[in-house]
Amino acid sequence: MDEADAKRQLRVKYVCTRLPDDTLLIEKPAEGKAGKSNEARSVKSAKARQLLHIMADHHVWLKNGKGGIRANLNRLNLAGLKIPHAALPHADIAEADLSFADLGKANLQNANLVRANLQGANLQGADLSGADLSDADLRDAVLTGAKLKGTDLWRANLIGCKISPKALHTALSCRSS
Repeated sequence: MDEADAKRQLRVKYVCTRLPDDTLLIEKPAEGKAGKSNEARSVKSAKARQLLHIMADHHVWLKNGKGGIRANLNRLNLAGLKIPHAALPHADIAEADLSFADLGKANLQNANLVRANLQGANLQGADLSGADLSDADLRDAVLTGAKLKGTDLWRANLIGCKISPKALHTALSCRSS
């Protein structure tokens, strides 16, 4: 990967059109024998590139509706993924494995997360307004500070989930007396 490609990936990751002029990229030192094999690193890198392309196309689709493609992450294994502040509103993420993923402060408004595995995921401060989380596995997930207005939690597994009573009542459209 060259410097231009690395900067492009950073722009996509942080959803910005330009990086500051003084941005300096530093090459990561190679790992020793105890590190990951080149093959494992290559597979992970390929998945990251694929995800970056999907997110970039999704961003274009959101912006004007004419170009780009709605993000389709159905049934993908994204376990342990770290993409805080991700912008994936209206994305189709049904049945994806996002266990132990870091999606803190992500924008997942109106996303389709039906039967998604979000066990142990960090969704702290995420915007899940209008998202469909029916049949989702949210065991031990962190939802503190998450926006849940209009979120569908039908048959979602919330065992051990960290969520404020107020947020849960909002998601379930409970009325206070």
